[in-house]
Amino acid sequence: MAVEYYLGVLDYLIIVLTLFISTAIGIKFKSSSQETGKMREYFMAGKNMSLLPVIMSATATMVSPLTMIGIPAENYKYGIQLWTVSLGQSVGVVLSTYIFIPVYFQCGVCTVYEYLEMRFGRPTRYLISIMFILQMVLWMSTVLYSPVLAMNAVTDLPIELSILVFGAICSIYCAFVSKSFQFISKSFN
Repeated sequence: MAVEYYLGVLDYLIIVLTLFISTAIGIKFKSSSQETGKMREYFMAGKNMSLLPVIMSATATMVSPLTMIGIPAENYKYGIQLWTVSLGQSVGVVLSTYIFIPVYFQCGVCTVYEYLEMRFGRPTRYLISIMFILQMVLWMSTVLYSPVLAMNAVTDLPIELSILVFGAICSIYCAFVSKSFQFISKSFN
């Protein structure tokens, strides 16, 4: 007979505390800051962040629950061929750092969409924006579902409730926490 293990009170407390601290850091700094709310301030974090939180945040952004759950399973089942993706990502980071980002700074833009509009016109910007939104809706639904499955494996929470809870936490976090403080709280996580 197989023994089933579930999370205890301490486990739930740690999960809730981690989510609360992460969100509280951002909300506290957001409420005490003098940000103007302009798009450039949001995306560039006022250009006053130190290197370490930016690096940690970028790394946390690239490592999704799919990476944490899926890569070990993929390597176990099929071998380590997937490492070539990491090689391609490393090349992409170097190209972005030395080719694309300097062009954005020279043009005075802070997003690729601004650059596309400046270079090719507003219809191109809108088309690429719509394509990105569709990609993110599909990708984020998968990213949200993978930790819900992991949580469901160790708790009695229904999948539907877990989706609502995780989705609400992510939505609140993104809606109320500014970019500069997302860097700080991602560093905490």
